[in-house]
Amino acid sequence: MATLLQKFVDADQWEAEDLVGRLGLIAHAAFLHAGFRPYGAEPSSGHLRKHAGNTGTPTQSRWYTAPQLAHGEDAEAAVLMLWVVPGSVALLMHLTTDCRLRRSYRQHLDASTMAALLSRRLDDTEPWGSRICWSLADGPCWRLLVELCRRNGLPLTGFASLPEDVVLEILKRVDDGVDLARAACTCRLLSRLVAEGDTELWKPLYEQIVAAGQRPWSSGNKCSFLERSERAASSWKVRYVKYVMAGKWLRLCLVRCRSSSPVAPPLVPSTDDVPPPPTPLDDPPEPERIGSLLNIVEGRRRRKLPLHGCNRERHAAGAVQYSRHHRWRHR
Repeated sequence: MATLLQKFVDADQWEAEDLVGRLGLIAHAAFLHAGFRPYGAEPSSGHLRKHAGNTGTPTQSRWYTAPQLAHGEDAEAAVLMLWVVPGSVALLMHLTTDCRLRRSYRQHLDASTMAALLSRRLDDTEPWGSRICWSLADGPCWRLLVELCRRNGLPLTGFASLPEDVVLEILKRVDDGVDLARAACTCRLLSRLVAEGDTELWKPLYEQIVAAGQRPWSSGNKCSFLERSERAASSWKVRYVKYVMAGKWLRLCLVRCRSSSPVAPPLVPSTDDVPPPPTPLDDPPEPERIGSLLNIVEGRRRRKLPLHGCNRERHAAGAVQYSRHHRWRHR
């Protein structure tokens, strides 16, 4: 299966370029993956135009624009420029109308670090080559495309441009609560849809994880206080989080008890007078430990009481009198 970088660059093009040219191929693939189309004069060879900069430094550049503007003349476009400076490679991305480069993306990449990666063959650069391409496409390239479409009054074609009911149907197919929570952190639209679709999104995930295995804290047919706290939650998302976190903490406590248990003594014939020593795993969990675990799961910790009573003075009559230091602190 071809990686993201291999969808836009082949092995022959990769071998024909130097260090800066290979970095330009990664940036070129990022622009195409973000939704841009090449614009302007075609390069004589490769994907980028090679020319001398203002200071005589060899520079590679290419123009890109939105698909709706690709067939027009004098259209606004995004510019990609790369050149070598002492010890690093400079990368610049900006719009043609941004003369002062206020919304530009500028980065100096360490030449030795890039050389260690880009000096390999195309197959040996993975997965780092595609990860760099993903970072550029989802970061500066996408922001330039959004600004370009906004300035020209173009509809933004992407996931956010879909109707909300279609986006909600796509979110319903997410089968992991961690992925759903990460999707809610990407933009305001998904954050609002995930918050409003509590029953449609989080309830199936909760029922799925409950049906997958037995509750680790269930005590027979009796409903434990962890289950009662879970049922009293305000939303299905909170129920899901409490179920997952309680299971993880209880398994962690079980592992710690096993690791801290003493080495079992050798087997000896037991008598009625000397019962066998109990092991920590045979005893049921203490209510205090489970109660503190529930407080941690719910995000609350018990407040520690001040130990001011340790500084008390007892008199012969049996009365308790606090020291002057204690009285001064509690005035």
